[in-house]
Amino acid sequence: MLPVSAVAGQEKTLFDAVRAGDVAGVRALIGRRADVNARDSHGATPLIHASADGLRDAVRALLAAGANPNAKDRDGSTALMAAAFNGYTVIAAMLLKRGADVNARAGSGETALVYAAVTGRDGVVSLLLRDKANPNIKNNEGETALMGAAAAGQAGVVKELLRYGADVNLKDKSGNTALSFAKAKKHPEIAEALSRAGAK
Repeated sequence: MLPVSAVAGQEKTLFDAVRAGDVAGVRALIGRRADVNARDSHGATPLIHASADGLRDAVRALLAAGANPNAKDRDGSTALMAAAFNGYTVIAAMLLKRGADVNARAGSGETALVYAAVTGRDGVVSLLLRDKANPNIKNNEGETALMGAAAAGQAGVVKELLRYGADVNLKDKSGNTALSFAKAKKHPEIAEALSRAGAK
């Protein structure tokens, strides 16, 4: 996430409170009707920043005050994607409970599941899959969460994705598969697991 930029009036104070981890300040500003869906210069909301920083209580307060869990910044990233990337399982669960779209796509085509998969956030991956995340969504390059996890050497994530029906033989725009990524990046355990699952 980009640093919080200056915005006018109460919105700036709310962004500053979130950035500082000042949950009491966040609550006080909400009580004074600060705009919980304000945007900074990158288009991010206080909820996106709080989710990226792992501020559970701030996330809870913002959601309770009506913060939009599906708001996107200028790159198309959501609060759920921010939580997933950083491995904040509890925050991801809070966002999902409030209606966050588990299959929302960023501008580059990535989903929260892709971000969690490539960074090895096993708990978030399991949570998202249980909440009906589609493991076969492709990004703009045609890559899936399974391909990303295989390339990154995330063996546990690969096994979880396979358990939830990830297609082992999908190809990206260059013709690469999860198996070819695993072999290219020298992850033999993952290559073996993919082969056992029917990868060709």
